[in-house]
Amino acid sequence: MSRARPSMYPGPPAPSHWAALEACSQALQASCSNVHSAIGILHEETADLPRLAGVVHSRRMFDLVTEPEVFSAQRALANEMGPQITELIRRAEDGLEGLKARERGLRAKVRREEGAFSFSRSLCSALRRGSRPIDRRGGWGGQPCGCALEQNAHDETRPLAQVDKRNSASRAPTPSSASAKDAEALEKQLEELRRRKDRLGAEVERLEGEVEAASAKAGRR
Repeated sequence: MSRARPSMYPGPPAPSHWAALEACSQALQASCSNVHSAIGILHEETADLPRLAGVVHSRRMFDLVTEPEVFSAQRALANEMGPQITELIRRAEDGLEGLKARERGLRAKVRREEGAFSFSRSLCSALRRGSRPIDRRGGWGGQPCGCALEQNAHDETRPLAQVDKRNSASRAPTPSSASAKDAEALEKQLEELRRRKDRLGAEVERLEGEVEAASAKAGRR
């Protein structure tokens, strides 16, 4: 009996063939995923390599000094700058004291001008009312600003009999008979005193500002 000739066409695959093929496909997909994640990690880790290469190839020079050298340099700097700072502080203090003295002088001048202004104003009011003004020394009949009242005050202190005997000869003009020229001169003097008072007030304010600025500058130093 003759043997059957084998067929040239492949036979149907075995049932286990499809299971093995599916396992191989899954393993290939897992390998591709691992390779993709590895490429991402490698890119992240090697992205800074150009900068690191520049840092590695750069050369920096360092000079080390000892602690005594640092202390000696500090002492030399202090010896050089200390006298200059002290001199600047002394000049600032001297300037501040000068400004304070000038301020005190101006304040005293303002007070004197205010006293003269108030006295002249009271004198002007008295002349307008026709009464005798009070002198600065506490007496009656002062003669400021061209008002001839001294002789009248002297007559008031004499005994009444002498005043009656020499009524026409020794009595000086009263404030009510003061001329319009004296009143006009007094008005001009009052205006001048007002202007001087305003100027002195402005000067005092300016000096106060300079004193405050100098104090602030000295405090910052």
